[in-house]
Amino acid sequence: MDRTTLRVIATALALTGCAALSFATPEFDVSVSLSDSARTRLSTLGENIKILAFFDGDSIDGPNPENAPFRAIILGSAETTVEIDHVAHVGSVAFSRHQHDLLTQGQYHLILNVVSGRRVDSHNLLDCSFVDLVVEPPNALQSPIHVDCGLIGERKHGQPPRNAAAG
Repeated sequence: MDRTTLRVIATALALTGCAALSFATPEFDVSVSLSDSARTRLSTLGENIKILAFFDGDSIDGPNPENAPFRAIILGSAETTVEIDHVAHVGSVAFSRHQHDLLTQGQYHLILNVVSGRRVDSHNLLDCSFVDLVVEPPNALQSPIHVDCGLIGERKHGQPPRNAAAG
């Protein structure tokens, strides 16, 4: 569902006295830095980059093993694609008051997964930094969120894992 559809549904529910979609994640931008070899490979293939955002949180009732590896409260997800050397924009994701009320202290997490777009090659070609940020409403996320990517296997054995930096 796109943002316009969600806003129409939220407005309709609000007009009928139902506040089912009363919360939303903040919008943010993602800046992807590619290694030279990753940039060359994706450019040669004509491949783009896909950003997958997942929002989940810890429950006041404790963990739910059925949701592993996600946290107990799954709020939603967003997906966007971006061309090489462009900044991706991720819109907000609406979630219910009930879901919000189940979150520990109203906090939730943003998990970003950055992969090659798979327009040309059906396999993911990128090894990107891991992003797991705590969102503490009403504060917005520092934007853009920076993600470093290289080709899978490019990182030499013994090198530390890639780290993402916000801001």
